[in-house]
Amino acid sequence: MLETVSFATRPEAITEQTCDCLWIVLSSRKRPEPTQNVLVEWVDWKLLGKISQYLASGGTKQSTFLPTVTEGFSPRMVVLDRLDYIEWDKVRRNLEGMRVKRLMILFEDWEEAKKHQTELETHLGDCLDQFELATERDPVLEQ
Repeated sequence: MLETVSFATRPEAITEQTCDCLWIVLSSRKRPEPTQNVLVEWVDWKLLGKISQYLASGGTKQSTFLPTVTEGFSPRMVVLDRLDYIEWDKVRRNLEGMRVKRLMILFEDWEEAKKHQTELETHLGDCLDQFELATERDPVLEQ
């Protein structure tokens, strides 16, 4: 089951999660522009600007895998995807192939995350032991 985890009070904690994979779903862009999501910014900082480089290049139509070897960064893999190019079956096959059992998903746009929750649970829920959706918002204030 998909659980929501809020990093509203301590956004830097996104880089300390003990998940196997942090999957970042970036919003569609007509032109290269930086992220406005503080959680993505923290991850980018720990990855020495690799997400900024990805965004500056315009991204790709395929998943981009970034192994994490940075000290003080817990997930062993970060996957970047653009919302307009996600292929759910391919994502599932990749997660199964990498033997990911603990996944945290971070949508750059929280409204998009809420729209895709059912889809995420349908396509990925049964292949994971831990399945979390990260947010920079406070869920209590959202209600």
